Amino acid sequence: MNTWQAIVSALRTEKTEYLFGLPSGDLFYDALYDAPEIKTVLVREESAGPFMAMGYARISGKPGICYAPSGPGVAHLVPGVLEAQSACLPVIAIGCSSRRANAGMGAFQEVDQISLLKPITKWCERVTEPERIFWVMRRAFSLAANGKPGPVYVDIPRDVGARETSLDKYTPAEYPLKSSGDPQRIKEAATLLLKARRPVMVVVVGGGSISSRAFEGWGTGWGT
Repeated sequence: MNTWQAIVSALRTEKTEYLFGLPSGDLFYDALYDAPEIKTVLVREESAGPFMAMGYARISGKPGICYAPSGPGVAHLVPGVLEAQSACLPVIAIGCSSRRANAGMGAFQEVDQISLLKPITKWCERVTEPERIFWVMRRAFSLAANGKPGPVYVDIPRDVGARETSLDKYTPAEYPLKSSGDPQRIKEAATLLLKARRPVMVVVVGGGSISSRAFEGWGTGWGT
């Protein structure tokens, strides 16, 4: 398989449901044709892709995947990726770039895509060897979903995407990896609550409570 097919294999193993993007002249959507379980959602303009991926991530708790072609296409990802970073939502943006042999030579619509996305992502990686793509995809899913969730960007040069690779089996990332509170502090807080005659609890929560699915299993005992 080529690099794009390897990416699709990784997405299938990660049980990706949707991909939001706009097709281009590379082979990514050709590879997606053989993965009908991944529903491709066509956008009218590339900037809509990361916002749709954000909505999916917010609802599902899983990383949202979006795609854009090289040059202005990837540049249009910036507003949505920046919003995903601000909202702490796991988004994996995949983009195509010009051939490595043409890098820096003013190829048609060429732009330094890594420099565009690096300041507003948790991780930004340009794949230069097809044999690295499974490691890159696994790390992209892990970094996007674990710790403080956020966006990552994976850049595939046009020539690398078409190259064959001997990779065999993709191992999915582990997420979410959740940390726990200090047991002693939790015990002390519980003791104080049990001693209180008229306890008042003020709970302040943000987007993290949604991303962690903290609301699941809550009862209806909140109130006075």
